Amino acid sequence: MTNDSLKQLMAGSLIAYSFLSSGKAISGDEVPYLKDERLENDFEAKHTALLMLGFQNEYFSKSGLLNLAIADTAKQTGVLENSLALVEKLKDSSVEMVSVPMRLVEDESDIKKPVGILATMRDSNAFTMGTEGVKIINELAIYGDRIAEIPGRRSFDAFQHTDLEYYLRSREINTVVLLGAVASICIESTGRSAIEKGFNVVVLSDCLAARTKFEHEFYCTSVFPMYALVMSSQEFMEHTVC
Repeated sequence: MTNDSLKQLMAGSLIAYSFLSSGKAISGDEVPYLKDERLENDFEAKHTALLMLGFQNEYFSKSGLLNLAIADTAKQTGVLENSLALVEKLKDSSVEMVSVPMRLVEDESDIKKPVGILATMRDSNAFTMGTEGVKIINELAIYGDRIAEIPGRRSFDAFQHTDLEYYLRSREINTVVLLGAVASICIESTGRSAIEKGFNVVVLSDCLAARTKFEHEFYCTSVFPMYALVMSSQEFMEHTVC
């Protein structure tokens, strides 16, 4: 995206600040969202990266320890089929494709505060190094080095404990496009981290897995639009100059 696009992307935050600084109460209808009309400028492939999270057997294999947590919504949104179709379309483009898998040590000591989903992961030994569950799904593994893998992730935020930010900046990436699992956890954490680091953020609604249909719809309509552009994979392709 161009510098003008970045200014547009940040406009929602500036509008929100103006509401707050004026002391005016904000109703639900007045909350500023990033609108689709901001797509007047296309994405430049060489400055754009697909950021793929959670495409591992633990989630997307029927034998995965966390497969049942997303199975229903993954089928409804077609997250796997849509994501694979997008990767296939972009494989010969200059768009960076990056996977940041979660891998934890065997004793799960990487999890410092095991509450909620973290407690579930610890108790089930999910994402343990050396297991089948931690491997990238075969459908993406066949692309080999075309999909760069950034190691070291052991938290919701893909930027934490990894060289992801360095990797993106060294390749002059200014826009990250999020897809994978899970919408309310890793996608949300990574998206907020990316915008705070100065990247433009795009979330592909039909390439996301969530725990429930309500969660998917709520995050795509009420949470992500506060700081990111939300669109389908087809819309993203239509606005990407490869």
